[in-house]
Amino acid sequence: FAYSYFFLSDGGKKEISQEQIGKNIENILESLSFIENLGDIDARNGFWYESSGMFGEGGVFYFSLLDMAKKNLSESELDNLYKRIKESRIISRNDMRFAREKELPDRMQFYNGIYSFSSRRDSKIIKENLDNKLSTDDYISNDLWKLEYLSGLEGNYKERDRLRARNCEEFGERCADENMNIKIRGAVADGKNDPIQSAKVEILSKDNADFVFTDKDGLFEISAEVKDMEKIRIKASKRNFSDGISSFVTLSKNKNEYFADTIFLESPIEIITMDTARKTITGKENYIKDGNTFVVKTKQSIYEIPFNSLLMRNGATYLGEIDVYLYEFTKETMPDSLRAVDTFDQVIGYAGNLMETFGMPYIQFFTPDGQELQVKKRNPINLKYRIFHMKDLFEDSYGTHKPFTKNDMKLLVDISKGRDGYPIDRQFLIDTGLFNFPAWWVFDRNAGVWNNEGMRVLDMDGLIETIFYTTLGL
Repeated sequence: FAYSYFFLSDGGKKEISQEQIGKNIENILESLSFIENLGDIDARNGFWYESSGMFGEGGVFYFSLLDMAKKNLSESELDNLYKRIKESRIISRNDMRFAREKELPDRMQFYNGIYSFSSRRDSKIIKENLDNKLSTDDYISNDLWKLEYLSGLEGNYKERDRLRARNCEEFGERCADENMNIKIRGAVADGKNDPIQSAKVEILSKDNADFVFTDKDGLFEISAEVKDMEKIRIKASKRNFSDGISSFVTLSKNKNEYFADTIFLESPIEIITMDTARKTITGKENYIKDGNTFVVKTKQSIYEIPFNSLLMRNGATYLGEIDVYLYEFTKETMPDSLRAVDTFDQVIGYAGNLMETFGMPYIQFFTPDGQELQVKKRNPINLKYRIFHMKDLFEDSYGTHKPFTKNDMKLLVDISKGRDGYPIDRQFLIDTGLFNFPAWWVFDRNAGVWNNEGMRVLDMDGLIETIFYTTLGL
């Protein structure tokens, strides 16, 4: 249950006074004065710094004194920044320049347009226009590539590969001889930042790709054959932990080593057992409804799970004993490796890759031998969930928008009562201007993306009803 950052104006930071900004500038300059390789003029005017991470990966960043002062960072945040700058190579602002958009290659301009806030609203229209071009003879190789990239971003990897093959056949582009071998390194850790050993790491965006396991330090290294300008999604998983995703784009043919963000996994709050063959379920408040549906309850959620919704890898319905791992994430406990995942919004296109949660349920199903079972959208779980951070929503504790009101909530309840299905979807929220109410997202664990689904709002206290699944099953 989350906001996309598409709607956030300032990253959640409150506006601060000019007096406070002035104090922050003085404090920042005093701290920067102790960095030997940084002069006062560069500190005041702004500078670039080339920094390396724990694996030796590099990045070039820009420091603006005024922008940093406006962020009103905490002491620990500033200490981390100073430490990074101190260990970096300082580059004067005059020694670098921003490249104008028109100077970039066409594919890079397209990539920037999809991810920029100003262009993001048009991405769905872009896809429709490209589809229309392909229905005629008036298209070029780059049009096929753009659709290929959008399909990969959406998590539709089969369609991506089909478009890639078509591009090779018709234009001799994106063929196998253009593949490049890359090495991906990273780490998997728990919510306390302790390493997780023997976590499985696999590349979701590649069919039949190899997988590896993390070592005693939680580190992994995996290889893949890819194209340039390809969206790569890596999944880490281990029984007794939630899944986690890290992603990046192969922007250049000249780069063959990538460093994934650390993937964080969390532990479940409860584990129960149910059996579709014996028709049994553990847990005091859990029961079987109508002889064919498990009802599973947590403090915030009620799941109604049809017996025939649980599927094995080959798509066959599973019959037998199942271990169920239950999670209830809050804004404090939701791992970044789920929060910072691409979201695909059917209403306005691609909504970004950061979300702010107001609470989220999460559930996993395993056979006794450890095989994870899937639930497809065509036969979903029914879910009732009470929004965990409802108070924050009414009080706008995040500092994102004007507070949600009781009248707003009454409208959602009335619409839910008067319409069939799940009428409160993103289109409804956009049409009514209720950007301060979070939409419902379901995480497709096979594709590694969030999908937007509709819901019903059942009462004034934030009880909603919707569908829940683990994969679209494309």
